[in-house]
Formats: sequence, structure tokens, C-alpha cells
Amino acid sequence: GTGGGEGEGDEHLRGLSVSVLNGGAAHVHGGSFEGDMRARSGGTVILHGCFLPDGDGSTYRGTFAGGDDGDEVAIRTDASGGGAIVPVASSDLECESFPSSEPTNYPTSTRAPTVTRPSS
Repeated sequence: GTGGGEGEGDEHLRGLSVSVLNGGAAHVHGGSFEGDMRARSGGTVILHGCFLPDGDGSTYRGTFAGGDDGDEVAIRTDASGGGAIVPVASSDLECESFPSSEPTNYPTSTRAPTVTRPSS
């Protein structure tokens, strides 16, 4: 074990909530997640709902399409090593603060991810 109590620095000890590798794809429509979501080696995590990345793109904030309560969630992500995190606007939600009519690097509605975020 690593020891220590349940302090603020222990979030990384919870492990991954979603890990997608080798060209796989995970469609996430709702749920609660304590660990990071990771996509590597051509893997893709697709977030269905109204999501935008924070400044450096390592955290996405928004609301899931399948969420019952409509609460905003913050999801830590890691798309290093050729992976991609792709937010996809849902027809089930009106994304007022997330305009889909403006040009972005992300698809606003699609059956499969068509745009991937370049690795930094």
C-alpha cells in the first residue's frame, strides 16, 4: 500500500474509471466516475452530452445525455499516446452554453467519431 489517509492528494489512487486501448471505443452516456478516463493507442472515449474541455484539455465539464439529474460533472481525461476524447452533442439535450453552430474541432452530432484531437 501507499499509506496515508483520505486527503485531497489521493484522487489518483482510485484508479481509472474508463480505459480504452488499441483502436477500441467507449460510448459514455451517463454515470458517476471517480477515476480518470484514459484513451491510448488509437482508443477513443466518446462523451455523449454537452461537454467542453477546460484550458489544457485534461478535464471535460458538462452534462451527460443519459443523466437523470442534469448535474454538471467534471471528468479528468488522458488522451496521450494516440488516443482521443471526443465530446458529441446529444439530440436529447439543448446545449445552451455549448453552441453547436460555431466551428469547433469536434463533431456536434455523428454516429461515430469523425474528428480526433491531435496529441500534444
